[in-house]
Amino acid sequence: MELLAKYSHLPFYILATVTVVCSLGMIFLPNLIRAGFLLIGAFCAIAGLYFVLAANFVAISQILIYAVGIVLVIIFAVMLCNLKEQATDVVKEEVVDALDIGLRKLAALLVCLGLFALLVYVINSQDWSSIAQLSGAEAQ
Repeated sequence: MELLAKYSHLPFYILATVTVVCSLGMIFLPNLIRAGFLLIGAFCAIAGLYFVLAANFVAISQILIYAVGIVLVIIFAVMLCNLKEQATDVVKEEVVDALDIGLRKLAALLVCLGLFALLVYVINSQDWSSIAQLSGAEAQ
């Protein structure tokens, strides 16, 4: 029993790692079909996190609504579009300046860092002991 209690947090860390890896893969892969399947993996890992938290209804809803429904629609939309012809038309019509792309990446990075700093501030300013007492977690 001690061994089981010692490693009870392991499924959470595994599923959280799978979620982060699938999300990053989805963002950085240029192939939209593979990115769609990684999105399914991320949604399923999030459903696994809900199972770990004993929220079975939410986990099943996550799988049925998001992992199957929305991603299936996205994949069908991508398959029905002829993206190669559209991409060559855009390149021929308008050449995007490298400086413009760099500025957009810099702006996105600044916004993400700002949101991350805000999130860290909110988490650190929260009085977690009062929340634990209200939920009854201190009694265990």
